[in-house]
This record gives sequence, C-alpha cells and structure tokens, in this order.
Amino acid sequence: MTQRRTLALLRLAFAVLTIVAIVVQYAHRANPSAFYTANFFSYFTNESNLFATALLLYGAYHGLRPGGWSSTEAYSTEAYHSKADGAQAYDLLRGAAVIYMTITGAVFVLLLSGSASSVPWANAVVHYVMPIVIVLDWLIDPPRARIVWSRTWRWLIFPVVYFVYTLVRGAITGWYPYPFFNVTSKGYARVLADGVGILIAMIVVGAATRRAGNRLRARTERG
Repeated sequence: MTQRRTLALLRLAFAVLTIVAIVVQYAHRANPSAFYTANFFSYFTNESNLFATALLLYGAYHGLRPGGWSSTEAYSTEAYHSKADGAQAYDLLRGAAVIYMTITGAVFVLLLSGSASSVPWANAVVHYVMPIVIVLDWLIDPPRARIVWSRTWRWLIFPVVYFVYTLVRGAITGWYPYPFFNVTSKGYARVLADGVGILIAMIVVGAATRRAGNRLRARTERG
C-alpha cells in the first residue's frame, strides 16, 4: 500500500469517527428542538470539527481516486500542477483548520476541561483527538505550494465572523456557547478583551502553521 493511499485511508477513518462523535453528541438529547439544534451548531468546537472533517474527506477522495493529487507524491508532478489552483486552495484551507482545531483544543484544556460532558468519548474525539490529528496531518503532508503572508489573513475571517455572530445571537436569545463570551455575566469589555486575546493566539498559531508548512515543503522538495 502506498503512502498516499495509507494517508487517504487514515483521513477517511478519522473523518468518519468525528462525524459519528458529533452525531452521537447531538442525538444524546431526545427530541431536540430547533433552538437546541441552533445552539449545538453554534459551538466553535462543532463548527471547526465539521470544517476539518470536510477537508479530511476531500483529501481522502483525492488520495484514493486514480490520478488524484496528494502532496506526499505530488510536489512536482504534472497531476499536481494541472490542478494547482484547487490543490493550493485546499492547502490554504487546511492551514485554517490547523489554527481552528489547535485553538479548540487549547481553549478546552485551559478554560473548559472541567465542564461536564454527556458523552465523554465523543467529547474526547472533538477536543483532543481531532486537534492532534489535524496538526499531524499538516506536518506529515505539508502544503505543496509556499504559503505567503498575503494570503494568511484569510484564516482569521471565520473566527471574526463567528465572534460577531455569537455576540449578536446572544443579545437576541440570551444564550452564549461559552462562559467567556457571556456578555450578561462578563460584560462587553471583558468579552471583547477575551475575544482579542483568542484572536492574537490564532495569529501566533497561524504564523507557526505557515512556518512549519513552508519549511517542511522545502525539505520535501530538496529530498
């Protein structure tokens, strides 16, 4: 079995595991209401895990189909360059997933690890397993094109939109997904400060993600 196929199968396996974990967590509550459903999918954890899962499935598809590209075998092949735009966009999205999942895991460990979980194994998948998997996926299969600073700002679009959405929806419904975003108990000044702090952490993680990806890409090309 080739390295490309092995990586594709691993991506598929972890994607399926994450989908099952999210479905189990959602279904744990009998007869979920529309409000519960909206709340469930308003957690950054669930959104970032679904985003990362979609990328794993996409990577698995290209790794398993004949002629598909995979950076473990396609740094200078005609197959990669003929699909350069799609492949490079995929790598940029993978970089975003690394940031979101790293922050998901870090915030949970540092701020939320004491929270009760209705389904412990599923909670472990989305907060511990997947962040590690996505980081390792980036390191094992680095981007095929150099990630430039002028494109990395796009990694912050979703977190900023999510933060605004959370505050606006919270003001309307009175419900906030995380205690550090709860304006009712913390106040806007504290919540904004926490939001800026998380954004700065994302910028730092993004810089490390870009640097690691580019260095590993260059090393693979030299090899």
